[in-house]
Amino acid sequence: MFSLAVESKSRGDEDKISTAFRRCAEEDPCFISERGTGGELVIRGMGEVQLRTYLGRMARQYKLEVETKPRAFRTGKPSPARSVTLNTPTRSRPAVRGSSPA
Repeated sequence: MFSLAVESKSRGDEDKISTAFRRCAEEDPCFISERGTGGELVIRGMGEVQLRTYLGRMARQYKLEVETKPRAFRTGKPSPARSVTLNTPTRSRPAVRGSSPA
């Protein structure tokens, strides 16, 4: 999924923006709006075109202007519960049937 952080251009529009995004999410289950780890408003969708379409609709229908930026991620060591170790065998070359190993 593609995600963007969204900020209101005017201070009093945060509640209106959340309401508009909530209505969009009711219409389309692939569109998600949530608060990120840093408290920022984050929208997620199947791609940038989908998110830009909803932002354009919000500007036309609700008269709300927003600024977008890449989503901020927390830095640091991942928690042990979320760490993933992949155990994949490594080969220098694929095995061929009928041949002896070198």
